[in-house]
Amino acid sequence: MIDDFRIGKTLGQGYSAKVKLAIRAGDDKKYALKILKLGGKISQRQIDDLLVKEDAAIKQLKHRSVVRYYGCRTEAVYSKKNGT
Repeated sequence: MIDDFRIGKTLGQGYSAKVKLAIRAGDDKKYALKILKLGGKISQRQIDDLLVKEDAAIKQLKHRSVVRYYGCRTEAVYSKKNGT
């Protein structure tokens, strides 16, 4: 669980991220949550720069085939469950 979201199945994945189903507690509204694999030899400043750029780029997307973007958070920590 991250904040008030229950984390469900993996919807997709790539080299540096997974997209998980997130269900908000209280109203069971469904969201897609992108979880980035950060760490290794990348500095915190590089991580912050990457997230700011991606956040700005995604905010500009406005198309009926693109899901609505709600924002970016960096303070949340996701603990793996059963290695997934």
